[in-house]
Amino acid sequence: MKRRLIAITLFAGAAWLTSPTTADAQGVFEGGIGYEIPSGTMSDYLNGGVDFALLLGYRFQQRYTVSFFGSLSLLTGKTVPVTGSPVPVVMPDLDQWRWGLGLDANVLNPQSPAELLVTGFLGFTTLGVPANVVCGLFCWTVGGASQTNFSTGIGAQFNYKVNRSVAVGVNAKYFWIFGVNTVSTVVGNTSSTLGSIPITGVVRVYQ
Repeated sequence: MKRRLIAITLFAGAAWLTSPTTADAQGVFEGGIGYEIPSGTMSDYLNGGVDFALLLGYRFQQRYTVSFFGSLSLLTGKTVPVTGSPVPVVMPDLDQWRWGLGLDANVLNPQSPAELLVTGFLGFTTLGVPANVVCGLFCWTVGGASQTNFSTGIGAQFNYKVNRSVAVGVNAKYFWIFGVNTVSTVVGNTSSTLGSIPITGVVRVYQ
């Protein structure tokens, strides 16, 4: 289901990008790769992992961009000590699929080659635990399950335009994932809200 929603989002974004533009409106494509840092309780049970990001958007009034975004973070499980047991447990890996709508605003002069974007996001995050063998004193199979939850995020991004059409940059975001139940018990978290911090290097192309 999540792959179908992502495909529909990307198709709609591509159609939007190919529509006619004006002097103050531009299509935007952005791709990036980086590293996600688990936050809060998640950091007790998960290591960070590689993050892949994609954005399709439309910039208007030279400052604002509305967008569809999607990203995938691959987190690895930590080796966690267990109370009362001499043998630690290796926690399962966790995949995070994020997608939804974004809005960013450039707070610098639009005529400058530098851009400082303040960003906000609203969408969904799918947490998936692949089928995995967890070993402590004994070994057992866990995972093969996922759930999708409402999420929101904020961030900042610095870009530098190498020419009129291409900019390179780096961003940092913080995402909140609400209403987490099943997967949170797998990673040992009883809170209903999880957090993550992806830091990503990007290339942004303006049509």
